[in-house]
Amino acid sequence: MAETIWASELYEVHTVDRALEREAWRLLRKYADHRLSFTDGTTLALIEQLQIQHVFAFDEDFRRLGHSVVPESPR
Repeated sequence: MAETIWASELYEVHTVDRALEREAWRLLRKYADHRLSFTDGTTLALIEQLQIQHVFAFDEDFRRLGHSVVPESPR
């Protein structure tokens, strides 16, 4: 299964470099009232940097910050 995923061209892997790390810390300070994780911060930085339109997530953090999240939460 893992080999199939890694061989797929349906996604790209991005690493966290110093610049992205700094941006993540900036966003974590900006949204301190949301109590986000460092992983959320780096994801937010990538969303902005790559102009990602939809976020795949199972929690509400990104939706609360105004991002389009899939799958949609149950109503």
